[in-house]
Amino acid sequence: MGSCNGTTTPKDRLVGVDVSRGMVERCRASGQYNEVLLGSIQDILPGLSTYDHIVCLSVLHFLTAPELSLVLARCFQLARLSLTVSMDEVPNNQAQGPDIPAGLSMESFSHIDEAMAFGIPPGWQLVCRKRRLTCVSPLCGDRIHTTVLRYEKLKRSDIV
Repeated sequence: MGSCNGTTTPKDRLVGVDVSRGMVERCRASGQYNEVLLGSIQDILPGLSTYDHIVCLSVLHFLTAPELSLVLARCFQLARLSLTVSMDEVPNNQAQGPDIPAGLSMESFSHIDEAMAFGIPPGWQLVCRKRRLTCVSPLCGDRIHTTVLRYEKLKRSDIV
């Protein structure tokens, strides 16, 4: 879904997926995307075709553990060269804090353990695992970390 260095070339195809109509409209207005799809990742992924690179940013913590496994499995099926995922470690008290207006709370899960337990599919390697402080919550003061996992598909000659 585009090149890894944040820029695109004329032959690249950048496709975005978001559950928020506002974000979809913003992405479409940017002119950077060839296509932006509205819907949940778990509903849209089954109908997509393959891409060289797949990047999932700030979405996986909204999924339940079974949904995470399904999404990871499908991403590994669809990615031809690489898969990069970021996992936000948002504590439940942040997602459902007392200062969040009624009706706007959300479920959020830290899935690092589940992602590591999912493992690395045959023919893939984990080339990068980085954890960093993303922000400090203005609602409750929690330190929110993000872990980025980058997987690359092994070349046939590298598979033992």
